[in-house]
Amino acid sequence: MLDQLSCGLDDILHVSSSFRYDLMTAHDLGIRHKVFVARGHEPANPYYGYTEIKDIGGLAAVVGL
Repeated sequence: MLDQLSCGLDDILHVSSSFRYDLMTAHDLGIRHKVFVARGHEPANPYYGYTEIKDIGGLAAVVGL
């Protein structure tokens, strides 16, 4: 699919509030840029290399807007 979009793993920003079902999978797929919306449902795990925000309103600052 990435070939069809003419992009690579460095071109993707994965944003999720589910650590177990989304963030871990994105990491396993090799997506490097990840944002975790920490809503207090799951513990943090820095091994997976993500930027943590408290709510979706913090996403603009992560991407420099």
